[in-house]
Amino acid sequence: MSASRAKKVKMATKSCPECDLQVPVACKSCPCGYIFINRKLLKVKQSDKSSPFTEVSNTMSLKDLRILFLYEFKLGHSAATASRNIISVFGEGSVNERTIRWWFEKFRSGDLV
Repeated sequence: MSASRAKKVKMATKSCPECDLQVPVACKSCPCGYIFINRKLLKVKQSDKSSPFTEVSNTMSLKDLRILFLYEFKLGHSAATASRNIISVFGEGSVNERTIRWWFEKFRSGDLV
């Protein structure tokens, strides 16, 4: 091919919400300093904003949550009941029933530490 008939390659771009500059899709940031966030992370951040657990997660560690699960297990509650109890206190989205089931399996097997 001659230099005058070079193929034009179209590049996928996205618009920066700060400066409206067109930036290649693969770029993680804009020259103006705006950082593009992954959609998955954006969804997590949006759901965290609506969850009252965000206030609790700043003060409670995973170890604290495990202790809550152990407490519910020692009371003889089912995972569903434990899930409802914790959600009623800390709000929707604070825990997942499947996670509590996993911890209860560990507790039943004797792993209480």
